[in-house]
Amino acid sequence: MNSYYSFLKEQDEDGSLFYWFATGDNFVYSVYFKTDEYSQYTQNFPLLLKTGYAFGFRKTPQTRSLRGKAFDPKVFPTIRQIINDFFDSSGNETMLLYHCDTSDKKQEKRSRLFNIWEHKAKVTHLERHAVEVFINETHYCLGFITPTKNPDLESIKIEFNDFAYFIVQEK
Repeated sequence: MNSYYSFLKEQDEDGSLFYWFATGDNFVYSVYFKTDEYSQYTQNFPLLLKTGYAFGFRKTPQTRSLRGKAFDPKVFPTIRQIINDFFDSSGNETMLLYHCDTSDKKQEKRSRLFNIWEHKAKVTHLERHAVEVFINETHYCLGFITPTKNPDLESIKIEFNDFAYFIVQEK
């Protein structure tokens, strides 16, 4: 028996990738890797956005009201498997850029979830770089994930720190 759910993969016209999986309780999740999410910032952050994809996941709106287990032990392994599948086909220079949604004020919980997953995974072939930005009374949690073999890793960290502040200061 697999430790993760099976998933479907599809590609948009612009090169964005979308993965879908359903849990045992019939929750449907989408995991996305979007090419155009940060395209307006390419001029200011060319190294970062040359091979960067916006990364995120969520339950689809149709299944949010369903009741099920509070914790499903296969969700994280499925998302991890999807990330591995994505990197296997995208190369060492690729980056996943993420920011934790602030609309419901649960961004710190989401960031802690990333920390827990990172600790559980004990992945040595991927590097996660997380940044926290405080503006006024809002706490923003952003980061990126990239293969440890990314030849520009140190330069990307520097550029990402500037990028993180730049995109949240507009809000």
